Amino acid sequence: TLAETKAKGLLKAVPSLPQLGLGMAFTFLAEVDEQEEGWGKVDEDEEDDDDDSLHRTGEAKVDFFVRKLGFDATKQVLQALIQQFGTSSRWQDRLGACMAIRASVEYVTDAVSIDGMATLLLALVKDGHMRVRHAALFALGQMCHDLDAEFPTRWHSRMIPVMVQACGDPADRVAAKAISSLEAAIGELD
Repeated sequence: TLAETKAKGLLKAVPSLPQLGLGMAFTFLAEVDEQEEGWGKVDEDEEDDDDDSLHRTGEAKVDFFVRKLGFDATKQVLQALIQQFGTSSRWQDRLGACMAIRASVEYVTDAVSIDGMATLLLALVKDGHMRVRHAALFALGQMCHDLDAEFPTRWHSRMIPVMVQACGDPADRVAAKAISSLEAAIGELD
């Protein structure tokens, strides 16, 4: 596609592309079915859940636009959308913000942006909705994997207590994700 081969030219021709592309991707990210019953139980096929959903498409498009257009070109829009969705009253929006962080964090180039994302995720680990807690833990684990060892070293004193507490979450699936995220955080420490 044009975005893959001529991103800079496309940005010049359509300066609103980050807003349009990421805006639509975030809308897709918030398209999550309620399906509460049984969701909190650990599912061995978890990775296959909702593979064709708009939510998964939104996650892939956040990754695509931030990767292809670059963090510098998408930073302002990305941060505004993460803040807007992350503080929304709708749990689907908060989940979408977590997954947008997960999809984009490997391309984030400045510590201030990373710190803002981590701060939001730590707050969302304590969210009232189990799917938001799960997504926040998933994104924190991804941050520990994708960013250099400096991130978990700087953040371990804030992350690890929250993750340990989340290991006792009443939803088994959230507790399992907390253990996985804790392993990612500790595994990156020297």
